[in-house]
Amino acid sequence: MQAKPTGDGPGLAPYPQMANYRLMSRSSAAMLIGLLGFTAYVIFVMIVGDWVLTLHWTLQLLYFATAGIVWVFPAKRLIYWSAGK
Repeated sequence: MQAKPTGDGPGLAPYPQMANYRLMSRSSAAMLIGLLGFTAYVIFVMIVGDWVLTLHWTLQLLYFATAGIVWVFPAKRLIYWSAGK
């Protein structure tokens, strides 16, 4: 059964009963953004990490400790966004 356009109801969609449908849910979008973003972050950290390996061990420690923790903050924001909070 095909939906027929009606002039009544909320929204400006040609099919008001479909006005609340989205192209992609928040959780699906968050998963896609998270995977792409984390992959880009890992590649960046690896490229910079190759250069950091030539430095003193204390600078290596600081870099890898920081790089291992920094990703948590954007991931936290993405998780809260996907949950709608």
